[in-house]
Amino acid sequence: MTDSTDLTTALQTYDTALHALTPDAADLDQRMLTALTQRDAIQSILNKAASVSAAHLTHLDALDTILKSHKNRIVTTIDQGKWRSLLHIPDSSWWWHFEPPALVPWLEKPHPWLDRFDWLWKLLSLFALTFSFTVVLDTLSRVSGEGLNTNGMFPVVVQVILTILGGTAALTTQGQALLESAMTRLRIPKHYWQELSLVVSVVVLVIVVTIHEVHLPNMARTLYVQGIDAHTVGQFDTARQLFQQAIALQPDFMEAHYNLGTLYEDLQETDEAVSEYQLVVKSDVQELPLLTQLRAHNNLGRLYLIQGDYRAAWVPLERGLALVRGQDVSDPTVRYEHYNLLKNLGWVRVEEAHYIDAELYLPEALEIAQEIEGAIALDDDLKETLGLKKRPVAASCLYAQVLDGMEEPDQAESYWKECLSVGRRSNVDEAQWMAIARERLTRDDAVGDADDESTAGDIEE
Repeated sequence: MTDSTDLTTALQTYDTALHALTPDAADLDQRMLTALTQRDAIQSILNKAASVSAAHLTHLDALDTILKSHKNRIVTTIDQGKWRSLLHIPDSSWWWHFEPPALVPWLEKPHPWLDRFDWLWKLLSLFALTFSFTVVLDTLSRVSGEGLNTNGMFPVVVQVILTILGGTAALTTQGQALLESAMTRLRIPKHYWQELSLVVSVVVLVIVVTIHEVHLPNMARTLYVQGIDAHTVGQFDTARQLFQQAIALQPDFMEAHYNLGTLYEDLQETDEAVSEYQLVVKSDVQELPLLTQLRAHNNLGRLYLIQGDYRAAWVPLERGLALVRGQDVSDPTVRYEHYNLLKNLGWVRVEEAHYIDAELYLPEALEIAQEIEGAIALDDDLKETLGLKKRPVAASCLYAQVLDGMEEPDQAESYWKECLSVGRRSNVDEAQWMAIARERLTRDDAVGDADDESTAGDIEE
């Protein structure tokens, strides 16, 4: 009975101390300490009691509810941390471990159903951070290659720091302690800590992925434009480095692959150019501008053709022609690539001595050449863009060979003359055909002179 009497007395004293916690009390801090220490006294009695009546437990629960209602005032009035240290208060004494008032009042209300899913929030947080680490590693592998400079690297540094901080907070004891301390200072109730950790992990993931998916492509685009400028002014080594850096940041950047291929052609590195064009041709070409698609197919086919691999040349040239055939294309630059595809397909057939098949492509190429001639006559900028001063003449040189091969030299003569008069010596292919045209025309003139002399001799006789 002694324990019961002591507990009854302690509960009455506790009740009195709680009702003394009036907001206008001058010594409110003292009254709060009295209430808390009285709760210590009750707990000491409970720990020693052999049994406790239901009435006492019900009374204690009601009084504890009153104490909890004063939580925010207690936290803001006395330094509980100081008294916990001075009195060596154990963690089990919850009344000495009140959380500060929530920053937003509605956070005060606990939601037990959320707490039941704390394991899920923790698992999702770890998943988000793991994915962030994966994205960061991919980012670092890209930016660390090809000698990238530090320009524009600040977002990448932010990406790395955020992921490291998030991982430290989630996976280490010290990090978790710092995170809990931060949440306490921000007045986030403990029953929301797991949910907040998930929110932070997701925010970090969003920032990391955004930098990876937006900033890296923007950096790649900037380097790509710089590479084009360097290529234009003949700075080939610089252009190569810039294109390679752009591709390192964005491996599926097909426009950079295409322009790197054209650079390799200028450097006479044919195998490397073929490799770059193959990547473009095998990619999802629908994501590329039509002009780039046509040029990639045409350039790859032409390189195969020059190497004498006519079967390999046929595939990209025919695929490129299929991309433009049937479309109502008015852009002269696209029409010029259409012309080149037809010309090169005819060239393949000429090299194979399939002259009838060559006629399926070259006459149409000649028609487009006339369109282009009219367009460049009206637009000097287009003339510079296409690198033409007059009409494109390669199809005429090839068609002359077709007519020669079909033993129609009289019809071929006008095309040979056009090839010789309009062809560009700066173009390797046209220069070769011009040499053939000169030989053909010289031979025909010699044959004509011989025929005239023979006819004159017959008259004299």
